[in-house]
Amino acid sequence: MGTAPYFAYGATALTDNEYSLEALHSSTLRHNDIAVVVHDNKIYFYQMKTDSGETHNPPYIVKPIDESPRNIYHWYYSVSW
Repeated sequence: MGTAPYFAYGATALTDNEYSLEALHSSTLRHNDIAVVVHDNKIYFYQMKTDSGETHNPPYIVKPIDESPRNIYHWYYSVSW
């Protein structure tokens, strides 16, 4: 069984503004934290992985703006309306 998330965060964009997913500072994030983002008529669900290191590639991989080398959000699921 997987580890439950610690916190859930919300954002109104993926990148490029102070309310975006990438604007969350990695010092406040922990492994398995989740995020819900409403952007371009979609709802995105992400899970924080602190042991990754993959390249920033929105919407699939969103890296916090503070450029922590291993903290990234992995896209999990999205819904359009």
